[in-house]
Amino acid sequence: MLILAVHTSSPFLGVAVTKGGEIVVEEILAPGKEHLENLTGAITKVMSEAGLELGDLDGLAVAIGPGSFSGIRVGLSVVKGLAMALNVHIVGVSSLEILACQSVKKGRMAIPLINAGRGEFYSGICQKHEDSIEIIRPPQLLSKGDVAGFISDVCSLEITICGTPDIIGAITRETAISGKAVTTPSPGTCGILAEKRMILEAYDDIHGLTPLYIRRSDAEANRRA
Repeated sequence: MLILAVHTSSPFLGVAVTKGGEIVVEEILAPGKEHLENLTGAITKVMSEAGLELGDLDGLAVAIGPGSFSGIRVGLSVVKGLAMALNVHIVGVSSLEILACQSVKKGRMAIPLINAGRGEFYSGICQKHEDSIEIIRPPQLLSKGDVAGFISDVCSLEITICGTPDIIGAITRETAISGKAVTTPSPGTCGILAEKRMILEAYDDIHGLTPLYIRRSDAEANRRA
């Protein structure tokens, strides 16, 4: 099954083609590249490198957040447009699930942490199975002061904190839990997780698939105020 996966919920822009649970081609642009201006070009590049046409795809995958509000909207809009044009299925994958899958081996639990700004983090608890992630505790917003308590509540020798190097460095200094630093989110991992769901026909409704924001954006909060 050929999947085109897009991950735009972080400062990195990532696009990949996956097949049979393997990454065929993966392109990750460093921060500083505008997602809106560069996403379609990145898609064209990975498809060309894979020797494929868009019509060859069996499905599409997209990271739905939490993360950058504008980045999530860009990725979701482009992938939805492609899904409608190509008449293929779409699967949205949580950025926390992708981070956890990148970080731990099968059978282990992970606490992924994504910087939410304002001294807060998006987090949850996941357990990795064979190319799939089980959500043990759903995504939530934690203040920096809440993180240590959250970790201690689920303290286990089989659990790993995962996040960017700066997050891991700060958190592991305050806890006894091992940490796994992940510099760049993997669009390929997004595609692999989505393919598993597609095999089970666990598709998302293209019109019902929405961003996983967890909290309101600054613009919405200001408008409500």
